[in-house]
Amino acid sequence: MANTRHNCLTRGTSGKVGDLSFCSNGQMRSRPDFSKRVLSLLQKDQGKRFLKAIDYARMATTDPEVNDFYARKAANKPGLGAWHLAISDYCRAPQIFTADFREFSGKSGNSIIIRAYDEYAVTEVMVSLVSPEGIILDEGMGSVCNFDDEWLYSLKSDVDLVPGLSFAISARDLPGNITTVSLTWPFDCRKIIEFEQPILPGASKLRQKSQLRIRRDT
Repeated sequence: MANTRHNCLTRGTSGKVGDLSFCSNGQMRSRPDFSKRVLSLLQKDQGKRFLKAIDYARMATTDPEVNDFYARKAANKPGLGAWHLAISDYCRAPQIFTADFREFSGKSGNSIIIRAYDEYAVTEVMVSLVSPEGIILDEGMGSVCNFDDEWLYSLKSDVDLVPGLSFAISARDLPGNITTVSLTWPFDCRKIIEFEQPILPGASKLRQKSQLRIRRDT
């Protein structure tokens, strides 16, 4: 590897010229040969995901409102701007941590409290109740309550709690990533249900089913 210093022709130069690559720190090196590299399916998927993240960042930074949102988030992150945070946000789906059914008995007006989190913002939470036959019995959006990461969903009509009744809870973030968890009746609604977070190689446009466990109140 050759280093050039105090060279006015290459100072600050970066990029490729023929078979040479220039770095802005003054280094000059041979361009690496990737012709024989074989990418795995996961690497290809990650590459496609990153290209989509770049497209989203372009859109986000040209929208004054969205750009301002990320710029405010980046204010306390040295070296990062709205562009970087938009890419990061696209690559990470929201998480659903808990569902509180302690005030729920299937009656109209009963509530479910969902704790959903995203590093940047959860934009909406949706709850669907589906019969064992696949018929949607109740569905709607939750509303933010008490704390930023808590959402309240109120049942619009009475629903019979029969075996096989499923609850689908979805959280969506600003880029449109969706995470969904599901529960099937019967389960112990006297406790707060806590969802385990799976370890994933990437998180974009996810629609997944988490495991659950019952948290003991203290």
